[in-house]
Amino acid sequence: MKSREQVEERARFLLQEELELRVKTSQEPLPTHCKYNFRQPLDHQKTLGGQPNPSYNRITLPVVGGPVDSTLGLCLYNCSSPTEWAGTICEDPLDAQNCPHRAFTPKYSPGQVYQQFVEDLRDGEWVIRHLPRIQPLLWVLGSMFEQSDTPFPRPGLFRRLKEALFPTRQLPPGPSAKVEIYLPPPPP
Repeated sequence: MKSREQVEERARFLLQEELELRVKTSQEPLPTHCKYNFRQPLDHQKTLGGQPNPSYNRITLPVVGGPVDSTLGLCLYNCSSPTEWAGTICEDPLDAQNCPHRAFTPKYSPGQVYQQFVEDLRDGEWVIRHLPRIQPLLWVLGSMFEQSDTPFPRPGLFRRLKEALFPTRQLPPGPSAKVEIYLPPPPP
């Protein structure tokens, strides 16, 4: 049986690992992560005022296995001065990595990613769906170790056999422990 300190250490490690992954992912140079990227809806009107529409989007067939993406990624860097704005299309990951303006700026700072992570952890259903390795640890820390610092004794053979053959207990739908205790400090 694990001690309280071992369970807490594992919960802290898994939370730190998840937070680092989120921060790293949010800083990757992808069009969806750039604050200058704007998804412009494509024009689906065949006619405007009875006249043919020259900017009508003819690409309406769905990609095999997926829906039609009816938007186009535009780089809005320096768009406040129309004479200097190049009107660059930024649609693919390669476009963001080879940004001609060297203007890739992440939408969210590491601090904002941390705040969103804390909000997500407070939602028990989200934790169950997205962090299945952390939820049982938080439940154990919140319920079994609240009363004492020593772990509960191991159940007898008959009880363990009955639980193995006829599982009846399920974890409650959310962490019982206060997640803030086990969170790593916010990133700089």
